[in-house]
Amino acid sequence: MNSFLTKVMDLATSGELALSDCNVLINTFEDDYFGHSGLLVPAKVSGLEFDHAASLVATHGLRAYDAVQLACALKMVAIDGECDTLAAFDKELRQAAAREGFMLLPSLK
Repeated sequence: MNSFLTKVMDLATSGELALSDCNVLINTFEDDYFGHSGLLVPAKVSGLEFDHAASLVATHGLRAYDAVQLACALKMVAIDGECDTLAAFDKELRQAAAREGFMLLPSLK
């Protein structure tokens, strides 16, 4: 959660995102994160996801925590085939997710 908040504030500071839009993003994320919207679904992470993450590090050159995020997203695809979009700001994670077939949010220039 902290990395998300940091990135949103970085975007506001750089002028890439209006402060009002940052507030909307943060409030919406917190509603999701704390379970008020019902949009986020908790998923257990097992050794299989960590093993898959390790292979994603090798395949895509990701940092370990980005690889875990991508491995969990791929697990969700296996559970719900309609899950096809990944939200991320990290350039390397976005590139790896696109190579794995995800559509990306937000749309960046």
